Amino acid sequence: MNSTFYTVTPLYTSSKLKKEQNLNIYYKMECSQPSGSFKIRGMETLCRHHFARGKRSFVASSGGNAGYSLAYVGKQLGVKVKVVVPKTTSVLMIAKIKSLGASVQIVGDVWDEADQYARKVAEETDAVYVPPFDDPLLWKGHA
Repeated sequence: MNSTFYTVTPLYTSSKLKKEQNLNIYYKMECSQPSGSFKIRGMETLCRHHFARGKRSFVASSGGNAGYSLAYVGKQLGVKVKVVVPKTTSVLMIAKIKSLGASVQIVGDVWDEADQYARKVAEETDAVYVPPFDDPLLWKGHA
């Protein structure tokens, strides 16, 4: 198993803003992550934590990047991933999540409804509920 599923991303400075405003502005290019988002960092930290404790099934609610990042990490770990998305989620994002082997279920008109359902599924199936943004393990990974 790889030591990490994400990459060290480039850090660029804005020479234009430095010149025009005398500001040091930096751009961290997290869009170059395998999942296209910084969220892969937190998802890997959270999933590895639970994986080390024997968990092999993960359920999340998401409208996009968190679900795709979880699907990516899940594929790398070889675990079962289910992502619950609201009806507003794009067809492209649903296809991207599915392309990584995760199952996708469309529930509700808004994210809150999808999230309530994801929590219920996790509880009923003894899967790990993976919040898209609100968990200390996610924060640790993002940092």
